[in-house]
This record gives sequence, C-alpha cells and structure tokens, in this order.
Amino acid sequence: MANSLYLNRDPDYFLDRETDEKTKHLQRKLWYFLVNADVEDSITFGTPIWTMQDNYDTNLPFYCQNNSNLIDMEFEGQLIKAFEYLNPVISSVHSILETILKVKSSPKIIYVAKSLSELENLIDDRLGGLNEYLVLDDSLPDFLKIMKLKLLLHCKLFLSYTYYCLHVYYEERGIFHLHLFYLKKLIMIIFHELAGISLNLLHNYRSILWTWIYIYNDTST
Repeated sequence: MANSLYLNRDPDYFLDRETDEKTKHLQRKLWYFLVNADVEDSITFGTPIWTMQDNYDTNLPFYCQNNSNLIDMEFEGQLIKAFEYLNPVISSVHSILETILKVKSSPKIIYVAKSLSELENLIDDRLGGLNEYLVLDDSLPDFLKIMKLKLLLHCKLFLSYTYYCLHVYYEERGIFHLHLFYLKKLIMIIFHELAGISLNLLHNYRSILWTWIYIYNDTST
C-alpha cells in the first residue's frame, strides 16, 4: 500500500504535483516509520525485508517552521533528531537483513562478517551499552533515549541470533577458531551485555556461563 501511494519516492520528485510542505513532511515521516517497523519485524519474526533500499529514494524528514504538522513543536524536533541520529544504524541492519534473507541467493560469509563488525562499531558509537540507560541522564530528549534503547535491544537480538548461525556454520565445517569466536560473542551479548535486563540473569549469569563452558568442553573432547 505504501508503494502504491508512492511513499517510497521523495515527494520533491513529482514536480507536476502541487503538494504543500506539511504533506511532504508527513509522507517522509510515514515512510521512515515503515522502514523502522520493517527492520524490527524482520529481526523479531524473521520476515523478509519489504522496504528494499534499491526501491526507494525518499529523503529523511527534516524540520523547518513551515513544514511541521504537529502542535507540539518540541516533540517534532525530538522526532526529527531521532530519525537523523538512528538512521545510520537502521540502514546498516537493513542492508544486512536484505542480504541474508534473500531466498534465492547465498550471501558471502566474508561480506556478512565484515558488515556485522561495522554494525557493532556503529552500535557502540550511536547507541552505547545497556548500562547507560539504567542511570538518570537528562542530556538527551526522552523520546530519543527511548528510541535508542528500543533499537539497541533489537540490534543485540539480531547480532546474537546471527552469531549463533555463524557459530553453527563454522562448527559444521570444523573451523574451530571461528566457531569458538562467534560462540564467545554470542555468550558475551546474552550473559554480559544484556544481563541487566533481568535481575535473576544478572545474579546467575556466571554460573550459567560456566555451565555452558563445561558442556561445550565435554562435547568437544
């Protein structure tokens, strides 16, 4: 439906249409909301990406006095700032999902590994770690903090599952050092980086971690 409404094309592309700036602004916001939702659904449910990057040229929403369509101007500014700040991370995840979820193509593992490494750096730079969200911080708008945390959790979920797949891939091929490398990255995300989400997990993650290591050593000998 979004494509049939041409939300995937930037409204400035249609020179023959008389569209006011507020409507253009709303169209851009709607499209990037759909892109974000598409990425989150794909991570959560494993569904294909529908908002293919090659199929849209809609510009990011930008804020000026004559295009706002919200009464709350402060929230409008926070919304646009969130779109701009989080877009590099979302675009990176979007690109990787497009690649690995194609049914009729086999992505090159080297490309996937490189893209995941670049994504990790982006996450560290733009989203930080979970502990940063567990303390009071008034330096960022509330809306941006919420959106950052939401995206961080989705990204960590995506990385943990992808690392598990790579761990299994290399284990089946007997490439021990890479199989162990991705297993360690998976364990670090679940039992260290995300441990603060659950108090029980936070208190017990060391015993759980050592149990995993014991099982792994027992099965590998």
